[in-house]
Formats: sequence, structure tokens, C-alpha cells
Amino acid sequence: FINVTAKLNVNVKTQSDNINVDGRLYMRYNEMIRITVVPYGIMEAARLEFTPQGVLLIDRINRQYVKAKYEEVPFLKKYNLNFQSLQQRFWNEYPKERISLDVGAAVLDIKLSKINNDATWDASMTSVSSRYKAVSATELMSKFGGF
Repeated sequence: FINVTAKLNVNVKTQSDNINVDGRLYMRYNEMIRITVVPYGIMEAARLEFTPQGVLLIDRINRQYVKAKYEEVPFLKKYNLNFQSLQQRFWNEYPKERISLDVGAAVLDIKLSKINNDATWDASMTSVSSRYKAVSATELMSKFGGF
């Protein structure tokens, strides 16, 4: 397995907002890209998991999640993002310590630090507690600027 972990700072630029959040990036080549969002370093607020089979988006604050295929998530479908395209972007750009994603309504500028090859993290899909409510991707993303 080829593994990469890193701390990240994401700047999300929209027409009306400019938001910075911290988190972690975990990648295992051909298996998973996991991004955890940890504002102010306090607690995990969101988790995004991209695998060849689909995507899992978890909103920990509101206890909601989406588990879907790429074509079922409107902003991923609209910008033709799937596991292969995301993996190519992340794996090609992480050595530069910067990844940029343009998703139309927003530009994500991801700065990486403390990059290493840690093979100890669990690359299996996160199981979602029964206390979380399954929602549509449109409903979940509307809380984050609509993308």
C-alpha cells in the first residue's frame, strides 16, 4: 500500500465568503481519500471519504450523512469528479504541499503540512452510527453554501 497522511488547512472561497478550516488528509492509493475537518483543532465537524465505489459525507455537528455513488452527488457530477479524477489531483499535487479544486461555486485551496507515509491508519469505510440521519446530498450541501 502507498499511504500519505498530512495536516491540512482548507480555504474555501465563494462569491460571498472566505472560510478557513483545519483538518487531516489520509490517502491510500487506489483505495481511499479521507478528509476530516477539525475547525479550531477542537473536534471533528465533518468527514469526507472517497473510494472507488462511492462517497461518504458525514456532518458530525448535525448528525447527518450521505452515502452515495459519485453521479448521485450533484456537485461531484456537475464537475465530473469521481474517485479517479480526485485521486489523480490529490496524488499529483500533494508533493507540492498544495491542492486546488475548483467546484464552480467555490474554490478550495488546500495547504498541506507534516506530510508522511503512515500505514497505520484504518482505510476501511467509516461506519455511521444509527444516531445519524441519512439525507440527500442536496440537503446536506445546502448547509455548506450549496456547491
